[in-house]
Amino acid sequence: MNEKLIIFGNGEFGSMANYYFKNSKTSYFCVDDNYVKESNFEGIPIIPYSELLNIKLKNDYKVFVALSYKNMNKVREAKYKQIKKLGFTFTSFIHKSSYISDKATIGENCLILENQTIQKNVIIKNNVFLWSGNHVGHNSIIDDNTYLSSHVVISGDCKVGKNCFFGVNSSVKDSVIIKDEVLIGMGASVTKNIAEGSVVINNNSTIYDKNSKVSKFLKI
Repeated sequence: MNEKLIIFGNGEFGSMANYYFKNSKTSYFCVDDNYVKESNFEGIPIIPYSELLNIKLKNDYKVFVALSYKNMNKVREAKYKQIKKLGFTFTSFIHKSSYISDKATIGENCLILENQTIQKNVIIKNNVFLWSGNHVGHNSIIDDNTYLSSHVVISGDCKVGKNCFFGVNSSVKDSVIIKDEVLIGMGASVTKNIAEGSVVINNNSTIYDKNSKVSKFLKI
């Protein structure tokens, strides 16, 4: 890869991104101006967000936004969109141990870690994070800003909306449609279409609508 890189975020996700992007040159970490508390992180200089207005940085560096799934990935989404408006180009990371079909499509600012299986005609859009060991079946679509933790199974012909979260060992039956901002809890089995804003908990697949107290609490 050997591209010059700016990682936005100096927390746990920033540290992980720096580790995985080890074949690139992480030239800078970047954080919002009011979060600049030190001059470097993991031995790499930190620059304030305002420095991204520098035209030279825009032309010479790619960016990766390494923020977590907090607030249904909306914190990462907002910063990704903010930096995109400045005209920066984003990069994605795909671990070499993963199987990615040559008929699959993966967007920008995506993090695809170890041991994924991503089959034929899968579309993974922008700013999607797949932690380790997931399966995304043929013809499935994962929309922007979604996060899959580990050992998640998305069967074939599924459609997953924007800003969703999938807990460890959750699974989705083939041809299921999951709308935007759905939280699938650890170990949950999804066997039918899920409405926008719902929460699915455990193997009993208890579903709470978006206006319930449970849904609002879990999405904080």
